[in-house]
Amino acid sequence: MGDIDNHAIDIYEKQMRSALSITDPVPRDAAVTSARQQLAKNVGKPLPARTIVELDGLLDFGGVSAELGATD
Repeated sequence: MGDIDNHAIDIYEKQMRSALSITDPVPRDAAVTSARQQLAKNVGKPLPARTIVELDGLLDFGGVSAELGATD
């Protein structure tokens, strides 16, 4: 996860907090997927589920499937 800079993490955190505030599961999952795809784009590399698990754990985003938006 050392390849992800603080600015990219800040953007991801903001997008994820917004996504997780959505109560309808379908648009929430779409917003989570979009946030993760944007993070992968911002760092210029694939975002595997194991990295999502680690990052989401650090940011305290529990209960969200790591498969949403994963690129592994």
